[in-house]
Amino acid sequence: MRLFTTTMVAVSGAWCATAHNHARHHVRRAPSSHLVEKDVVVEMVHVNLVECWLDGHVIQQDECAAGVRNGSLEFVDGNKILPLPSTFTTYYVSSTSEVASQSTESLQSTSVQWSAPAPSSTSATPTIQASDAGYGHGNWNSNGLLANVDKEFPDGQIDCSHFPSDYGAMPLDWLNIGGWASVQKPEQDLANGYNDILSMTSNECPNGNCCVEGSFCSYACPDGYLKYQWPSKQGATGQSIGGLLCQNGKLHLTNPAYKTLCAKGSQNIKVTVKNMLSQNVAICRTNYPGDEKMSIPVNVNPGETQELACPDSSTYYKWENKGTSAQYYINMPGYSVEKACVWGDYGDDFGNWAPGNLGVGWSNGLAWLSIQANHPTQMQVTLPYTIEIIGGNTKCRYQNGQYCGGDNYSQCSTEGCTVSATGGEVTYVLS
Repeated sequence: MRLFTTTMVAVSGAWCATAHNHARHHVRRAPSSHLVEKDVVVEMVHVNLVECWLDGHVIQQDECAAGVRNGSLEFVDGNKILPLPSTFTTYYVSSTSEVASQSTESLQSTSVQWSAPAPSSTSATPTIQASDAGYGHGNWNSNGLLANVDKEFPDGQIDCSHFPSDYGAMPLDWLNIGGWASVQKPEQDLANGYNDILSMTSNECPNGNCCVEGSFCSYACPDGYLKYQWPSKQGATGQSIGGLLCQNGKLHLTNPAYKTLCAKGSQNIKVTVKNMLSQNVAICRTNYPGDEKMSIPVNVNPGETQELACPDSSTYYKWENKGTSAQYYINMPGYSVEKACVWGDYGDDFGNWAPGNLGVGWSNGLAWLSIQANHPTQMQVTLPYTIEIIGGNTKCRYQNGQYCGGDNYSQCSTEGCTVSATGGEVTYVLS
């Protein structure tokens, strides 16, 4: 959708930018710009920070870059989206695409000052209240997965007006675009990729049919599964595009090597979330490839354990031939997925403004799992519960605004921590 057609200017700095009064831009491609712990080696990786302004106030970075990448926004001075340096660790995040300005700074550190977190207080556990996941519809089996998720999709036989929940796709009804996670309609089909990519809204859906001719219609998959349809031709300037293609009124596979709409992630490891809180927690994965909004839900009720999809970088979507992984936004307790798994506004504490991120991916024989602060997007709100990764090769725990690893969790930062694992099961425990 053409929400922003204003000419744009962006300002970059080490951690913040001087106020301006024009338009905008998006950088958040995730935990890479944080202090991380990996195999007991701590480093500060390349940091790109851009602050964008529209009509005198800051615009959220995620939304800004999406506009830059899909061609609906441009810089006043003609700057372009630049790829990350080759040393960037792509498997920490849902996308390797990141926006940088001309005045990018690279922060490196060979030594880190650590501090222990403040002790937490333990209170009596309140009465447990379960929350209905409340999303989607269709034929669910006893494991909470769509019963038809492994059913082969009949290429070119189903009308574009039909949402394919009978082939495993999970509808996101609260987005009001016919159950789809996103509908991207390129206006330009260039030799080097698509450009001027419009994201359809409910107001632009003729007769309620949002998956219109010539568009790519992205969808969610059940917990533990990933969308495995995306076209080989992607955005001309780094935009990601995903989903089925609506062509001649029928839905077509865009990655015909896979006959199903959804597939499991890495077969080498199982990643789960266990909720020991008294309220549900909504976890929202980025719709990637697609419009890159955090709309793919995992709802974990009290006492439940749910699976997180862990992309294998060797088979999953590649951005400019670089492997990618999954980024999850983790929300305050008690928020439904309908509230949390949407694009938020300044001042919110959900969606793209959620307090924390979980990074999940498999690459080169190892799983990489992280807990990260959603900085610099959300600097005011912190999660009021503990998150601990159990089953990794090292320790990683979030508690009271601190991300700690090392022996006895004595090595802490305010940005994040990461563990690796060679296989088995790794669990994020919420308590």
